[in-house]
Amino acid sequence: MNAQPGASACVLVIDDETGMHSLLTDILGARGFGVRCVGSGEEGVSAVRTCRPALVLLDLQLPGMNGIEVLRQIRELDRRIPVIMITGYGTIETAVQAIKLGAYDYIAKPFRVNELVATVDRAIQSSDKNSRDAEHTPPPPVTEGVCGIIGTSPAMRTVFECIRKVAQSSSTVLIQGASGTGKELVARAIHAQSARKAHPFIAVNCAALPEGLLESEMFGYEKGAFTGAYAKKEGKFELASGGTLLLDEISEMGVNLQAKLLRVLQEREIDRVGGRKTVKVDVRIIATTNRDLQRMILDGKFREDLYYRLNVVNVRLPTLVERAEDIPVLARFFLERYARENNRPALLLSDQAMELLCRYSWPGNVRELQHVMERIVVMSDGGTVTPEHLPLNIVSLGREQAERDRIVIKVGTPVEEAERQLLLATLQKTEGDKKRAAQMLKMSLRSFNAKLEKIGSRLASADPSTPHPE
Repeated sequence: MNAQPGASACVLVIDDETGMHSLLTDILGARGFGVRCVGSGEEGVSAVRTCRPALVLLDLQLPGMNGIEVLRQIRELDRRIPVIMITGYGTIETAVQAIKLGAYDYIAKPFRVNELVATVDRAIQSSDKNSRDAEHTPPPPVTEGVCGIIGTSPAMRTVFECIRKVAQSSSTVLIQGASGTGKELVARAIHAQSARKAHPFIAVNCAALPEGLLESEMFGYEKGAFTGAYAKKEGKFELASGGTLLLDEISEMGVNLQAKLLRVLQEREIDRVGGRKTVKVDVRIIATTNRDLQRMILDGKFREDLYYRLNVVNVRLPTLVERAEDIPVLARFFLERYARENNRPALLLSDQAMELLCRYSWPGNVRELQHVMERIVVMSDGGTVTPEHLPLNIVSLGREQAERDRIVIKVGTPVEEAERQLLLATLQKTEGDKKRAAQMLKMSLRSFNAKLEKIGSRLASADPSTPHPE
């Protein structure tokens, strides 16, 4: 028997109808394809980032992100992946629009099996030819997000929207987030999109200087103010006139200096060290911290009145785990960037390496990922990045997580018992989030709840003291 075109290739189905999932899995599975099904556009884009399918079957009518937007994002991630649109009655015109945007073809519901298979085979063959022509060619460059910040996850889209709104005002901003999440990048993005962008952006690291030096650095000093002050010096507040002053890691500023900063925020004027006259300043203040300022207030280490002056607009940055959908695109971006900067050959990430990167907990957040990618580029001779090129801690922790995600069902286990174990293990994995568990199992929430109720009833009838699986 001849091998089917595209045999063993992975086809991604993005459709919110579970019946369509079953139908397409049966049809394409019989042709030798591996099939992965998701129920929303957001899940589909995430799946494209992580598994790079050979083909995408995309429904035009989706809840949330519609098919056209999903197509656009897939094309941005990898233009070489063929996308076949699935259309219903009355959406042919939209399907034609999708073709213009780069879709390979479309099929209309209800479709004939032969028509579907023929279209899929042509798309796979076309993709294979393009891949052979482009062998050894790296993926297209990653497009930078807002002011160089990379991310398309829901968490980062929220941050980008906040940047856009905040930039139009002159309000003081407090940016909170763990180390390595990109707080200074966000501060620079706010300045770059504001009316102050033509004026200076000055950053002061509050953790780098002792309090006495930090005061003179911020407010400046007059000639003779202290030993070594041979001439007047303007401070960062004056140098940032008309622009933005970033107070980085403001939680490290001493309480006495906090009082002086509070006065600047209230009066919009400063006193140089050793000076007798106040100086008016027109500066927007952005502060950052990786600490819990409210806890510091309770401990007497941070002024409550200063906190409320700084916290006019609060921007909280997610950890890398909270925006895990961005890990693949960030990894590619840093590989491309450091390959260019170091004049090294382009690198590709293998599926196995990408899976380990996505499983790792990244305590150092984006900065840690950045440094890992830089090291890989420097130590590599080009080609494909495999698990052996990754740091040992990432490989070992990723494998431990994979083991935790695995359940063992013995041969001969009754189907109902196997289903019970799978449902409850998935529910435990999602920490009780039924919607996420249903999505992971490619089920509707209604079907998931019905099966869970059935499990609970079965357990209760066997032992009334057994708790219901809520």
